[in-house]
Amino acid sequence: MSAPAWPGDFPDPFVLAYGTGYAAFATNQGGVNVQVRASEDLLSWQPRPDALPVLPRWAQQGWTWSPAVVERDGTFVLWYVVREPLSGRQAISTALGADPFGPYDDRSDGPAVFQSEEGGSIDPSTFVDADGQPYLLWKSDANALGRPSRLWGQRLSADGRSLEGYKVPLLAHDRRWERPLVEAPAMVVAAGLYWLIYS
Repeated sequence: MSAPAWPGDFPDPFVLAYGTGYAAFATNQGGVNVQVRASEDLLSWQPRPDALPVLPRWAQQGWTWSPAVVERDGTFVLWYVVREPLSGRQAISTALGADPFGPYDDRSDGPAVFQSEEGGSIDPSTFVDADGQPYLLWKSDANALGRPSRLWGQRLSADGRSLEGYKVPLLAHDRRWERPLVEAPAMVVAAGLYWLIYS
């Protein structure tokens, strides 16, 4: 059995390939909003400083989850989850950086994705199609309300910073073996097909 790539607490990981290296991002831990590690070979990982050292003013500290990054024309766009304090529910926001490791800057006045009637929105994941079109996938957190959760997708603007068009439901928690929920969507293309991977 091989050793883990990183033996510490590194939840909800997302790995971005850039140039000849890789950046791995993860949920908050130990006072760090967005954990980030660097690697040249996907085997040895070196810690880097907090990728998002300052949260936007509207967000609640300590609830920063499941970051994902997409690179567009030299700018890195971080999509991540943060607590919306008035509702006490999770929402998705964005931050920009000039380097894959950050620091990222979120100057938003509120969430980019927030399905309050669905219990909130979590687990953003970015996907870039073969034609260069970026998309965002995420989960509506309806299980927090005692209802089945659902996975969503929506086209992003060319710069990867905002949503365009309409959100589309991709999959619902509707199978007994999926109990208690579906979450953490990711998409890849292989053998001419789109594959939706989820927990």
